[in-house]
Amino acid sequence: MNEAGSRTLGEVLYDIRTNKLKLSLRKASDLVGISHNYLNLLEKGIDPRNQRPIQATPEILKRLSEGYDYPYAELLSLGGFMIEHEETSNKVNLKEILQGSKQVTFEDKELNSKEKRKIIDIIKVLLS
Repeated sequence: MNEAGSRTLGEVLYDIRTNKLKLSLRKASDLVGISHNYLNLLEKGIDPRNQRPIQATPEILKRLSEGYDYPYAELLSLGGFMIEHEETSNKVNLKEILQGSKQVTFEDKELNSKEKRKIIDIIKVLLS
C-alpha cells in the first residue's frame, strides 16, 4: 500500500499541507500557484455550491506534486486518473512480460513464444 493508503485526494493534500509542510492555505496556494479557495475546495473534495466532487486536472496535480514534494503518480491515482504500471513503479516482472501478449524484442529480433518460454526456463535455472 502506498503512503496515501485508502485516503482521498483531499485528505492527503490537507495532511501534507498541515502536518508535513505546516503551511496555511494561502502560503500553500502561493507555493503551488493556485488560489487558496481552489486549494480549499480540493482538500474538502466537494464543491459547496452544487455538492459535486471537485476534479483536479493533471496539470494542477503536477503543480501540487512539485510544490508538496509528493509523487505525481500517487496524486494522479488519488485524483481518479488511470496510470500505467511502469509510471508508478520502477519494478518490472520479466516473467509477466515474456508471458504477455505484447511483442518482445532482443537486439532488434522479435522473439516468438517458443523463444520466450526458453528464456523463462533459463532464468529459472539461473536463479535456482
